[in-house]
Amino acid sequence: MDSSELAKLLLEWEELEKQQAIIAEAVEKEVLKLGKTFRVGNVSASYTNPRKKYDYETGAMEHPHYTEELNKHYEKVTIDWRGMCKELGAKAPYEMQGEPKVTIKIK
Repeated sequence: MDSSELAKLLLEWEELEKQQAIIAEAVEKEVLKLGKTFRVGNVSASYTNPRKKYDYETGAMEHPHYTEELNKHYEKVTIDWRGMCKELGAKAPYEMQGEPKVTIKIK
């Protein structure tokens, strides 16, 4: 293969990569809307939810039975807000860490 043939092959590869990126973006967008993994043949677009991050401190402090005395009971190096919420039966609000994502694979 000479230089011009290699250059032509490399430019063809570049064009295919651009087309693949456009298709992958469209697939990711649709799978995010669908909200679940989609499989066909040997190809899958895996949907992954973001992780939940619980705010135990807010859950415990907003509970009607919360007192400053409870802090002493749950104090370690820091306050064990999760343990306090569990004892109080308080629900901890949470926030999502990150965004949902899609991974496209061929088996």
